[in-house]
Amino acid sequence: MGVVPPPQLAPGGATQQQSMENKKGFAKEYFSAHGSKRPVFDKYLGDLGAQAILDFLEATYPFCHGQAHEFGQALFAQLKEIGPALRECKTRCTSGCMHGVLMEVFAGARLDLGSVPSEQHVAFDDVVAQMTRLCGEREMSSLHKPGNCAHGVGHALMVVTGHDVEKSLAGCSGFGQPAMEYYCATGIFMEYLVTGRRDDPRLNLLHFPCETFTRFPAACYRYKVPQMLRALGKDAGKVAAECLKLPSRLRLGCFHGLGNVHLERLVANPGILPQVCRHGSPADQAVCIEGAIEKLADFDERRAMAACATLDGANAEVCQAAAREKMYRLTKPTMELYTAR
Repeated sequence: MGVVPPPQLAPGGATQQQSMENKKGFAKEYFSAHGSKRPVFDKYLGDLGAQAILDFLEATYPFCHGQAHEFGQALFAQLKEIGPALRECKTRCTSGCMHGVLMEVFAGARLDLGSVPSEQHVAFDDVVAQMTRLCGEREMSSLHKPGNCAHGVGHALMVVTGHDVEKSLAGCSGFGQPAMEYYCATGIFMEYLVTGRRDDPRLNLLHFPCETFTRFPAACYRYKVPQMLRALGKDAGKVAAECLKLPSRLRLGCFHGLGNVHLERLVANPGILPQVCRHGSPADQAVCIEGAIEKLADFDERRAMAACATLDGANAEVCQAAAREKMYRLTKPTMELYTAR
């Protein structure tokens, strides 16, 4: 008789058969869970391993990002060290996993951050004091642009402040650099409008909170325009008309959001970009193009360049730079349109 080979093991010491059963169980519980998926991640992370769960999220949601926040939180809670958690996340789910890690770092508060003793709750002032150093550390900077880290810090500030937008935005000023403050603000508004609590009745107003917190309009409208589009019967022309009614800086932000909301449609048909970003002044069109292209290029640079090929002149140049350099540029020529008071 030949020697029977040992069963192949999957993460957690499971056989391949057990691993398949765990994956089926995970998928069933994930889709059955209403609201937070965190308990499902907590339950299955040890058995399946981080990469299998990230594979599932990316296969299920082509643009997965917010879906990975809770997974990043669960991952850090298990590993309790930033370095190993970041190495598991890498840039997967368009860095959503990393953003979740930062949320848990500061909210879970069981981490030695230099001046912050371990086993001590990390308060708002601790986050502000540590965030610049964290975004510059090798484990972070080797994988992520500083602006991407700042976005994750914005999510973390919202968790630490109990979703206090004003206080969180004040915390972003701790970066001391307008572009980093802007990207921090994008994390705050994403947390408020997309992935966090959404029980504030004012969110039903067409322009709230963007007309209230006006320091970084594009950071807000980037995540508000999808709600506006739904409220206006999915008519992008009506959204553009709303944008044109706004004062200049809010209008810029609104058109940036209008570009971003067309991301999935641009994947299917890059040729619609001139139609999407035809409204307003040259500056309005530039921020619209960047809203549409920067994230698309993170996902598929080839499609982003195909969209840029439908433009000409200055708009083509803006588009091509956005496609080459993608999200979270600190020095893009248009940054003043996003950060000027």
